[in-house]
Amino acid sequence: MRERLAAVYARFRGQVAAVILGTESNGDEQHIGSLGLALIDGVALQWLVDPEHAPSGADIATALRALSGPAGARE
Repeated sequence: MRERLAAVYARFRGQVAAVILGTESNGDEQHIGSLGLALIDGVALQWLVDPEHAPSGADIATALRALSGPAGARE
C-alpha cells in the first residue's frame, strides 16, 4: 500500500504544480507540487476532524501573504 501511495504522490506532484503554476514545467515541480499536496492533505484532514474551524481558501491566502513578506511582515 505504501509503495502504491508513493507512486500516486509522485505522479500528482507534477500535476498539482502544473495547476498552481499554470504551466507544465519550471524546474521546481517537486517542491511546488509537494507544498500543494501538503496544503490539500492538511486542509482536508482539518476539515474531517473539525470542519467548523478548518481554514478557508481566504485564510490560507492570508497566511501565505503574511509569510511571503520580509520575516513574515504583514501589509
